[in-house]
Amino acid sequence: MQRRNLLFAAVFAIAMAYLEAAVVVNLRKLYGITDIMASLSSFDAQISRIEIGREAATLVMLWALGWIAGKKLQSRIGFFIFAFGVWDIFYIIMRKISGRCKKRR
Repeated sequence: MQRRNLLFAAVFAIAMAYLEAAVVVNLRKLYGITDIMASLSSFDAQISRIEIGREAATLVMLWALGWIAGKKLQSRIGFFIFAFGVWDIFYIIMRKISGRCKKRR
């Protein structure tokens, strides 16, 4: 059961990483952002609130996954940490892959 839950947690985290990476790559392309530090002209409170909300939503989804997959608090925390690690690694990989695909066109 634990092994199966780990597998499904990993599949969910990888799919979520792809989705979030695609959103980030597409938004950067739409707004013409090539270098995040050089391309942003000034602080935008609305964009900041949206980004904080997006990050919080990511944590909530991973926390909910951990809560569903685990039975006790310790295993729920473990599933959350596992899913977060898988998501984080694949988010970076997917962002690089998605960024390369967009540049070729």
